[in-house]
Amino acid sequence: MAPTSSGSAAPAALRAGGLWTAEVRFWLAQEPYSPAHAPHTRSRWSTRVRFAGSASEWRFEFECRADPPGKEAPIRPLGDPDVWQGEYVEVFMPCGEEGECLHLSVTRSGLAISERHDKRRDPIPGWRGTAREVKDGWRAEIVVPRGAPGLPGKFRLVRWVPGEGLTRWPTPFGSWWLVAPPDFLEVTGAGAAPAPSEDEIGKFIRERERGLFVSAGLPVPGEVADLGFLDPVPAGEGGFLRTFQLRAEKNPWLGFDLLPPANMVHARDMLGNRFWYHDASVQMRAPFDWDTGRGDPFVMVHLTRFDFLADLVAAWRETGDLAFARKAIECVATWLERHDLRQYLTPARYRARWSWLNLPHRLVCMMQTVGSLAGTGLVGEGLLLRLYQAVAGALQVLDGSMMARHYNKNHSLIIADHGVVLSVLCSELRCAAPMRERYFEHFRRSLGVQFLPDGVQWELSTIYHMICYQRLTEATSMCEKAGIPVPPDLTGWRRRIMTVGARYLTPHGRVFNFNDGGMPGTVDAIGRPDDTFVSLILREGPSLDANEALALATNGRQGAIFPPYSHAMPWAGHFILRDGPGPESTGLAFDAGPLGMGHAHEDALTLTMTSFGKTLLADLGSGAYDNTLPMRGYSMSTEGHSTICVDGCGQAGAWFPETWSRKTSLEGRHWFGRAVQFVAGEYGLGYGDEGAVRVEHRRAVLLVNGAYVVVFDRLLGEGEHLLESRFVFNALPWRETERGLRTTSGTGDLDVRAIWPVALAREVACGQEKPFAGWVIRGLYGQEPAPRLTFSAKVPLPACWVTLLTPFRDAAEIPEVAAEKHRDEIRVRLATARSTALLVVREDPFKVDFENERVTFSAAAGAGGKFAFREEE
Repeated sequence: MAPTSSGSAAPAALRAGGLWTAEVRFWLAQEPYSPAHAPHTRSRWSTRVRFAGSASEWRFEFECRADPPGKEAPIRPLGDPDVWQGEYVEVFMPCGEEGECLHLSVTRSGLAISERHDKRRDPIPGWRGTAREVKDGWRAEIVVPRGAPGLPGKFRLVRWVPGEGLTRWPTPFGSWWLVAPPDFLEVTGAGAAPAPSEDEIGKFIRERERGLFVSAGLPVPGEVADLGFLDPVPAGEGGFLRTFQLRAEKNPWLGFDLLPPANMVHARDMLGNRFWYHDASVQMRAPFDWDTGRGDPFVMVHLTRFDFLADLVAAWRETGDLAFARKAIECVATWLERHDLRQYLTPARYRARWSWLNLPHRLVCMMQTVGSLAGTGLVGEGLLLRLYQAVAGALQVLDGSMMARHYNKNHSLIIADHGVVLSVLCSELRCAAPMRERYFEHFRRSLGVQFLPDGVQWELSTIYHMICYQRLTEATSMCEKAGIPVPPDLTGWRRRIMTVGARYLTPHGRVFNFNDGGMPGTVDAIGRPDDTFVSLILREGPSLDANEALALATNGRQGAIFPPYSHAMPWAGHFILRDGPGPESTGLAFDAGPLGMGHAHEDALTLTMTSFGKTLLADLGSGAYDNTLPMRGYSMSTEGHSTICVDGCGQAGAWFPETWSRKTSLEGRHWFGRAVQFVAGEYGLGYGDEGAVRVEHRRAVLLVNGAYVVVFDRLLGEGEHLLESRFVFNALPWRETERGLRTTSGTGDLDVRAIWPVALAREVACGQEKPFAGWVIRGLYGQEPAPRLTFSAKVPLPACWVTLLTPFRDAAEIPEVAAEKHRDEIRVRLATARSTALLVVREDPFKVDFENERVTFSAAAGAGGKFAFREEE
């Protein structure tokens, strides 16, 4: 299994017995990280791995320590290893051109399983796997014949512990910033092969790098006179730079051609080496060491993408002060001098700086910076050549990356976007045109995998749905500017994604959050960090003939919109209810869907509500992806959403990966009528660790158009349990009432009160530090106090609770309520100066009957969670 990362062979000193030991030893010398959705923050288990190589076989020896016995379960073959059950170790290998993969797995009980994506078993003849118990753990061995047909040339190691999650080790090609290196990993030498020196490792990387240059038609460092990547070759010294300058003068899109106004405060701070991203900053020391700040999430993720270059370029354009331009070039040059952008798996490198995501993003920012500054005389030919070399290496290596081959997350679209953009910006490269076609194909395959039949991106996060749109648009618009034909099917995808994304708009032009969404609806884009859903639709919707999206973004001023104004996304399980087309109408988002494949929150059956042109019930969405911040954990928790906790525990969806996406459409749960609207959903995975608290939550919502919302919560199970029903308000002035909480802004408010049971304990948390509660996110790292109302009681199950939500400007609009229970029916009378209504709720089988002067409506639960509806006006 020879290394194939650049097509060059390894030095002889490293080839026999010690090659993979050497490389893995230092590729894996990185800090531990756990994915945000994992039910743990750091694995407690120690794993020791030893590799041995001979002319005939590769041997992988796993020593799994400190994990308690008794958690063995049958391994579930096929699919992503995240959804497999039982403790096991695995050698995972990509083995084809289109995302194919191969798993060689051994369970703790000694069951050896191999499989490919196409379900073929034992695709490598002669491999074997064994396991045995030892003191304080167990050991496994996987042996692979080196000459077996179809044997891949790269691998990743995995250990799965039930209740702990997955520990992964990156392939020899590298990793991305959410792949977790192992805790307490040790890799020892194989046999008598000595551990290689840093000089030997550096020589190996340089030789591999040379092969990459040659294959890309680029000059090898130290031999830049051979400009084989240009056609025709410009004559004389500086010919490449002059060609680039003329091209940049003719084509403004080689630079930042659509920059927003500069943030001059940030730009001037950067002259003093304080770098900003949104509301976070970091002070750098000159000369720059871009590896400083290890562990700082801001430096780890944002600074290394070099988005700050756009602000420096904008400041230079607006002021004419070359100090800003010099600082931008200095930042690019110091990175290129100290770092190898083509071979980013080098000793002591922090994983985020060398991630699949940050590498191409950074290169696009750098290329557009030098394109913007090409006429200033500040861009030297040496720097430009070095940058082109970096781009060529990135296009080649990223095309072979596991993330580009795995089409199931938005990261593959991000990579495809940057790959296409770089191929246009650096069209002189011999590899540019064929690589662009490869990345177009990446787009197609990734889009086909990621989007559900209802058009929602399967990470089920509003912001990442539109990030997919933005990434596709960045790539296709760059091609259009350069006169490069865009495949029509990709344009069709843009229209579809935009249309579905627009359905998540609130009536007042913000965005309903789901998972890691953001209610302001900001979508980061290179050079335009504050693009919003609405600005994207208004700018690009007309050319795409996206009439529905335009109507939703303009409240019907453009396009066409007709009642009902609500939308159901039955595969995602998302429901958006609106009682009118205007910006002050009431909007309600209801999440009856699964956890989602990424960026997930434990928020099943949560509610978000807007009215009067403002958000009243909030969904926190996401700020910084920093697990050390209390707000990060709170924003992902059940406690931070408008839903129910049981026995002090949140939901347990993250413990059951096989449920993270739906396999069928969610039908028969909604009714969008002219007078009333209804939606229902259920959550049944339990609460607490591994869903140990076996309680099922079923929620139904009745929106009486133009009036109020009634929420019905049924909790099913056995015994007595503590129920806590929470409502997360936006940051508004407020006061407690006899039965709940009321905001008091005076410009449109919300009253929330318990209807049934009458006697519920009530608690309000606002700006609370211990325990952390009562906050909303502002910006990336900011937070603001906001009331969180909790109704609670310890009651026997089954139980049914009814809550009334009334948006109002005048307190006279809030209904007077009288409720009583007779046998299994709850009868509620709601009266205002304008209307009187009777609501009857039957608990088992569940049925809602509603009647006022305008409408008679009923919703009756049937088999499989589906409802039968009747509405008569």
